[in-house]
Amino acid sequence: MVGFSAGARVSLSVAEPRSFELLEPPSKLRFRAAVAFYPPCKAAGAAPPDVPALIFIGALDEWTPAVECTTKIAGWRNDGPPVELIVYPGAYHGFYYPHLQPGMTMFDHWLEYTGEAADNASRRLQHSLDRHLK
Repeated sequence: MVGFSAGARVSLSVAEPRSFELLEPPSKLRFRAAVAFYPPCKAAGAAPPDVPALIFIGALDEWTPAVECTTKIAGWRNDGPPVELIVYPGAYHGFYYPHLQPGMTMFDHWLEYTGEAADNASRRLQHSLDRHLK
């Protein structure tokens, strides 16, 4: 599961333990990995993902601050699947989208493409999917 911003919140939600049991009727579906680009980590569940998770966020993102992801991950136990947080210095919310060049304000938040961060995230995303999805 790969999601961006609000969709990244969905990525983390479906990675929570027993997330598909909440459906009516309960589902046997499972994702094998979760990737979240600039998620609102403050809204993530109290339980850590039960699949490997990769989170990308910009250090200058004030819409979904990186510190909230750092805090959330620190509160999760370390004995489950790996959760990797990549924080890009100098990057804002939306750093992955080339059409956000030059940057712009949306809902009072600055969004801006950062090519170096986007390229690095693309490589890490591909590597993570290759590793976890084989």
